[in-house]
Amino acid sequence: MKTGAGLFAILAGLLSMPAAAQDKGVPAGKVIFYPSLEVNFQSEDNVFLLNEKDPLSGEVQSAQQYYVAHFKWEMPFSKSKTSIDWSPSYRDFSSSSVSLPDKFSQSLRVDSELNFSNGSRIRIEDRFIRDNITVREVANSEVPFGTDTFRSNDFGFGFDYPILANQRIGGEVRSRILKFSNKSDPGFFDSTGLDLTAKYEYDPSPVNTVTVEYRFGDTDQDRRQSGTNLVAEDFVENSIHLSWKGTGNRRVNYELRGGLQSLRFKRSDDSDFSGAVGDVRILYHLTPLSVLRGRATREAFSSFFDAANYYVSNHVEMVFEREISERVSWNVRGDFRLNRYPDSIQNLSGSYAPSLGLKRKDRLGSLEARLDYQFYRTLSVGAFVRYERRDSNVIAEIDPDGPPPTGGPLSLVQFPQFDYESTRIGFQVRFGWQ
Repeated sequence: MKTGAGLFAILAGLLSMPAAAQDKGVPAGKVIFYPSLEVNFQSEDNVFLLNEKDPLSGEVQSAQQYYVAHFKWEMPFSKSKTSIDWSPSYRDFSSSSVSLPDKFSQSLRVDSELNFSNGSRIRIEDRFIRDNITVREVANSEVPFGTDTFRSNDFGFGFDYPILANQRIGGEVRSRILKFSNKSDPGFFDSTGLDLTAKYEYDPSPVNTVTVEYRFGDTDQDRRQSGTNLVAEDFVENSIHLSWKGTGNRRVNYELRGGLQSLRFKRSDDSDFSGAVGDVRILYHLTPLSVLRGRATREAFSSFFDAANYYVSNHVEMVFEREISERVSWNVRGDFRLNRYPDSIQNLSGSYAPSLGLKRKDRLGSLEARLDYQFYRTLSVGAFVRYERRDSNVIAEIDPDGPPPTGGPLSLVQFPQFDYESTRIGFQVRFGWQ
């Protein structure tokens, strides 16, 4: 009770602050503090995103409570700025079938931008995450759900240097670390990587920019294909892109990006990738209060699937945003993704016998609608509904009763291994500065 009373006292203090202070955060000398709290209530009819015919689990329905606190500090100085955003969170499910190794998680984001009088710029950023439920984000939507605790850290150092009034060169060094706590789970594996990027930018006009970019990446990953045996599938990535970013008129912004990408796996008999990739983005201001965003991409990613090194993803996304008034806004977003795997399934785990010789192909789609209402600068509420689905051509078979006695018959059940449907409904209250 004391904790709750203290929390509401703090929130009441935030809401009672003058409007000018609410717009600027909480100043503390040269530092500006932006505290906030998100309270989320959600219900999902398929938490694990499994197929309803899965004989071991099937669909699990559960409500969840999700609390996220944001503590952001912003330190402006001269033409430069540094910000630190620490976000601890707590998540709990109502169903006893959902068991998380740790209900607490946290993320830390550090951004620093140093701008100099000659037009050059230095950027330093770091992203740290300790979590379990968001494995689907780490895996680029390939692995839909995971409860393994993991730690992820992404650090980058970049620079931009003007060589003429309308020309610049730049570069970036980035390190990536991903570690899972459960070393025996074949579904996920550790990886570390180093990326180097060099670019040249040219402005043919004040509203258009042409960029040539080269990227080299070296990734070491430990893939588990059999029990706890570690199989290294390190790979090298090379890519070169040409992009055009500009404004068609006052209502349209766009970016066209195309190039070549290659993934070469150092110790593997499966396929390497070499092919064309691209990215198209458009932002169209339909009216002063409505915006349409669109994006289409083609890119290759290393795979968590034990029968392929990588997959090629073709992705289309559309978002419509509308402000009804200063306080009320809503948006609708939908996307479709086609993932293709190049190598035939060789039944490495023994459960894909019906799909031997098949090349995996997944179709993923989602549709989401959201409504937000802003009571004050420091108080808002939102509600959403989301539907997502995946259809795959992979059929698995297992014995739900476990291994039979010696010489006994098997009771094999076949089902679509990666198909699922899920509907999620949520309500959110946000206090403080976003």
